Amino acid sequence: MNKGLLSIWQRAGNNWYILRDDFLLKRGLPVMLIQVAGLILSFGGNLLLARLYGEQVFGTYSLISSWVALLSALAMFGMDDLHVVKLPSLELQHRKQAILAQLRWSLKVNVLAISVVSILFYFLVHTFKLPGLSPYAYYVNISLLMICALTFYNNFMSCLRALDKVVRGEVTDKIIRPLVFALAIGAFFYAFTRPDLFGGKKDLLTAAIVSNALSLFVGAILLLLLIKRKVGGIRDTGGIQKEAFPIAPNLRYMALTLLYLLSIRLDILLLGTMAGAVEVGHYNVAIKFADILSYPVIIANLSLPALFSRQRHDNGGKPAPAGAFGIAKSLFFQCLVLGAILLPASTWILGWYGKGFKDAFPVLCIFFLSGLATAATGGIETFFIMEGQESKVIFGRMITIALIALLAFILIPLWGAPGAAIATLTGNLIYCGLLEFFFYREYGIFIHPFTRKKR
Repeated sequence: MNKGLLSIWQRAGNNWYILRDDFLLKRGLPVMLIQVAGLILSFGGNLLLARLYGEQVFGTYSLISSWVALLSALAMFGMDDLHVVKLPSLELQHRKQAILAQLRWSLKVNVLAISVVSILFYFLVHTFKLPGLSPYAYYVNISLLMICALTFYNNFMSCLRALDKVVRGEVTDKIIRPLVFALAIGAFFYAFTRPDLFGGKKDLLTAAIVSNALSLFVGAILLLLLIKRKVGGIRDTGGIQKEAFPIAPNLRYMALTLLYLLSIRLDILLLGTMAGAVEVGHYNVAIKFADILSYPVIIANLSLPALFSRQRHDNGGKPAPAGAFGIAKSLFFQCLVLGAILLPASTWILGWYGKGFKDAFPVLCIFFLSGLATAATGGIETFFIMEGQESKVIFGRMITIALIALLAFILIPLWGAPGAAIATLTGNLIYCGLLEFFFYREYGIFIHPFTRKKR
């Protein structure tokens, strides 16, 4: 009996040491607290938008925002992934001037790319009758502000995360920016509903777009100040070297980001062409709620580049693929527990947005399953990117997008929003399967969350 109790005690002690040394949990706990506070603010902002501005405005805003995210990815020109891959190494080498040179170069490229993307988008919307977009051409013009703001914001955010200042970046992203957005929404609603202001004109869709752009610009300024402080504290021992910035890696990273966004937003873009703005709004709320259920994955993605870099360093500069086992187990069961807690109350919470939003519950369940599949891969996608094997990820995304598009054209006319969600779930399952196949073929390891021992 004593031996049995001793064995249980020893196992508990071993589990505690593993838990205590878990990089993702140690990093994730403070970030999780920030995420919870940010979740309340973000939820409040979207709730204000839906309740005050109406389902039609909310749905149209959701569709325009999806296009903005896609076009901003083009304008980023792969700079976010370039920062993630290069800046951690430059920081470890104390190459302060190289970090600054890369940031300056990325901003110059972004300015040029924003100009090209905005002009082309403007031309397409005003020249051709694009389903779901051309009827809102005026608002598309205003959304060019969002493209500009989101591109700079993502550049600075990726730079700060690459310099391992995740917590400070999350405070800006999850607390300050949603707070500015919510305040702007309330202020514009008050202004547009006053008969003595703006002639009593209620252009609430413009107000929503401008509110988003304003929050992004404020966030970008704060992120830039944080970057300046972080880089200023680096003691430059790398010497003065002429930095080369080849375009080829950026093209790969841009293709990777664009394919990623298409794989997660193609459903809502196609839904916007085959359904009304109200259904798009319901679908977008389900996506936002599903993001909450996948928060462990979102939080982990902030730290995975630093974790994989550390594991490679500890492994003598060689890849450490077995580390993905622990990541898969940690993320999968965190998502599972979170879903078990929140899903039973999800219909009630969706009803806060309005009665029609309860119809999005099946979509939410489908996206929850998709999130579990992503968690079970243990960050293989990030691992391949960090190891310079982006081609595997790009190929997988291309297959995924083709499958989602095919299924969406078939299922959306049949089932509407649930059909779009099923198309995305199927595509994500195929993508996760391809990543596992490539990983097994390269390293002889099948990653899953149910192992007790790294092999």
